[in-house]
Amino acid sequence: MKTYKDNMCRQKKLPKKIKIGYAEFKLRWMAKKSENPVDLGELEYQPNHVIRLFGKQEDSEFANSLMHEVLHGINYIFDIPFKNSREEEKYVRHSANALITVFKDNPELLDVLKAYLHPDK
Repeated sequence: MKTYKDNMCRQKKLPKKIKIGYAEFKLRWMAKKSENPVDLGELEYQPNHVIRLFGKQEDSEFANSLMHEVLHGINYIFDIPFKNSREEEKYVRHSANALITVFKDNPELLDVLKAYLHPDK
């Protein structure tokens, strides 16, 4: 199980920000866990648009946590309706797990998508 040993190594791999729709979200890795010990990440919608990822996580868990928070951001920015926050959390958890599994099992898929989305690069 590969894990990152220090903040500097994790920060080198994490872009400073990502764009979701009209908003730019800052990405931050926090060595300290959140107040809730089961939370591996959180998304701050307003006013700062920040995605925070917490603590030491295995690489695949870190990727899943990032995807999870990005999906929350997509739901917020594109105003995707849910009955309540419990339903959104269930959708995000299952979707993040599924997407990360597909990308992990098919690593060439990300390269294919990038080639079609950015053909000039």
